[in-house]
Parts: sequence; structure tokens; C-alpha cells
Amino acid sequence: VWCAINSFNAGELSPKLEGRTDVSQYSKGCRKLENFLVTPYGAVERRSGTEFLAAAYKQQSNIRLERFVFSSEIAYLMEFGDTYVRFFWRNQPIYALKTPYTGDELLQLQFVQSADVMTIVHPAHPVMELRRTKEDIFVLTAKEFRYPPMLDPNLDDDFTIKPTGTLTKGGTVTLTASKDCFTADNVGGYFQLVQTRKQNEISIDFTKNGVSSTLEVFGYWTFTTHGTWSGVLTIQRSYDKGTTWNDYRTYSSEKDSNTSTSGEEETEECLYRLKMTDYEASTTGTLKLCRCLLVNPDLVVTGVVKITAVASATQATGTVIRKLAEAEPTTEWNEGAWSARRGYPCTVAFFEERMFFGGTSYRPQTLWGSKPNSWDDFLLGDKDDDGLEFTLASDTVNTIRWLCQHDALVIGTLDSEWTLSASN
Repeated sequence: VWCAINSFNAGELSPKLEGRTDVSQYSKGCRKLENFLVTPYGAVERRSGTEFLAAAYKQQSNIRLERFVFSSEIAYLMEFGDTYVRFFWRNQPIYALKTPYTGDELLQLQFVQSADVMTIVHPAHPVMELRRTKEDIFVLTAKEFRYPPMLDPNLDDDFTIKPTGTLTKGGTVTLTASKDCFTADNVGGYFQLVQTRKQNEISIDFTKNGVSSTLEVFGYWTFTTHGTWSGVLTIQRSYDKGTTWNDYRTYSSEKDSNTSTSGEEETEECLYRLKMTDYEASTTGTLKLCRCLLVNPDLVVTGVVKITAVASATQATGTVIRKLAEAEPTTEWNEGAWSARRGYPCTVAFFEERMFFGGTSYRPQTLWGSKPNSWDDFLLGDKDDDGLEFTLASDTVNTIRWLCQHDALVIGTLDSEWTLSASN
């Protein structure tokens, strides 16, 4: 029996459906649909033809073609081959770059793009960023993280790590562990050290004009004054380690006015100080003073070190990514989630202004999400805009293979699909 088919929205049907005339998709599909594309309206169109542009950059290599689309007017064709990528623009090869990906690894590459930056993942290599810096120039580098994803914290009270060296951002430190901790495969990965800061307040009595000592402030802070005084008191901030100071909040008093206030500092490594001006000295001989207390109650400093060399199982050298508090041993430390030792994510996607990564060899069913609009910061917390980490509660352990942005974030493994979405 022959019948007209005016819609192919069901695409190709499995042979198992050949006898299922009762299924609604039966009348909208076919056994084989080759060299045609199904339109949203149900009709099919012959697929576009191909054009020869150039011979492969490396003749004896597997090839994968991908698009790099900056806008509707500016788009490139990328030819990935054995340890290279070549770019075509306006049907002409313009540029080639060296990559870490062999020909046999090309099928496992996954990509997401935002404007002129493309993020590339592969389970055997660090996350990479491909940037278009000029019309015909591209740069491929390992992605740098302001705060990378971490594994679970150390729970052994006898297992410490001590940093020595330059503890500020960009400094070089040596990490010494009390037990075997490091391997050569930790190079390129991260370690987090959580330490308690020794100083968390500025306490000063002003009896004349002057400036207090400085305090590094991050997060919640409180400020109070007491006493009988007249003058102008200013909280100042510096974002360049004390080179320049800007007035932040100013308080004026005439004899009996004091203040009790608080705030939230969102910029790391910011310095605060107090400055008194126009102080009016006593004319009666009565002691006048302004007693000030600025407190940053969060004593905990979360430092991050990127490992650059491993000397032994108990000693490694690294670069400080986030400032460390003290050159003292701490039992509160975490190993980075991604490294040659723990594997790298095999999939990536954007969802609700976050960048999500999933599926490493060590944590195959874990999903990591960045802070919104801050795709290099995966710091976890209890706020709505903190980083996220989820592990699929599955009966079987199958690596997360793909992510798809839709109404929810769709998470795919070899045997099932999951969804992640926000809730009220």
C-alpha cells in the first residue's frame, strides 16, 4: 500500500517501528533519509553541496571541521588535524596553530563559544581557550582560573601542608606536606589552603588628626565609634596594595555623635584604613577621643596555588593564584579537581550565565558550575551566585558525556539523561 507522506518531522525510523502503524510518528517518518535536511515545517530539502578549498594541512591525518562564528558577517572554518588547527576565512586558508590534540583524539573534542573566545575540552588535556585577537590571528592557551574547582577537603587531622615563600598573588611558594601527597601528574593542577588570619581588626583611639594602620578586608565587615569628639572620620580603601587611597565612607561628629555600621567588600586583597581630619582639640582640659573599631570577622583566608614542579611525594613548588594567609601548616586543604592525575572534564556548556563542566576520570558523574558571568570562578558557597557542584545520584557509574542548554541543562551519560534547573 502506497500513501503520500507530506511531513518528515519524525526523520528516520528504527526498523523496530516498521509494523507500528498505530504510532503517530509512523506517518511522518521513513526508513532512510540520506542527503536531505528536514525543515521545521515538515518538508525536506536537499542538503547543500561541498566545495574544494584546499588539501589537508597534514595529508596523513584524521580531520575534523568546526565553525568559529563571531557574528553573522564574520565566521571561520576550522580544520583540526594531528596537533594542529588551520583557519579558513572567505574560502582561503589564513592561519595555522599548534594544538595538543592528536588525530585520534579529535572526535572527543567539545566546544562552546562566547563572542571571540571558544572553550575546548578533552578528557586527556587541560581546558583550553581559543581567542581571536585580530581578524586573522588566533591564540590557543590553557584556561586560567581565578578559582578552580576543588575535590573534597582533607579529613585527616595529622595531614598538613605548609607554604613557604612569597604568599601574595603571583608569588612562588614551596608546599611541604606531612605525608605523601604529590605526584608528577599534579603539575598544572591546583591546591587550596584554608588558613586562619592572625589580624582581623583595626583598633585605634584618635586624639588628633592622623591615619591608622591598614587591614586587608574581604567579605562582611563592621565599624563602630565611641567617645566624645568633633572631626571628620573617613574609611579609605586601596586596590593597589596601598599606593593610592580613595575615600569610601565619611562620618562627621560634633561632640556626641557616633556611628555603628557594616558593609560587604567584594574585591579580594583590598586594604582599608581610617583617617581623622579637622579634629577639634579640647579647650577645657577634658580628655576627648574617638575610639574606633573596624572588624573583618571572617578570619578564614582561602588561598590557591598552581603546581609548577614536584620535587618529591611531600614537596611541590607552585605559583600563588589567590593570596595565602600565613607560612604555617594547615590541615584544611583541598586538591584541585582537574589535573593529569585526576583527569580533565570531557564536556562543557553554558547555562543561565554559568559555565558548566562535567565528567572526569576521577569524578565521572560530577558537574561543576561557575559563578554567573564569572566563568573562571568556581568558589563554592551558600549564596545564589556562588559556584555549584553536583554529583548524579545514579545506580550506575557512567561518565557524563554531553551537556545541552535548553529550558533546563540536559546532562547525558551512556545510559540516561538528567536535567538541572533552578528552583524557587
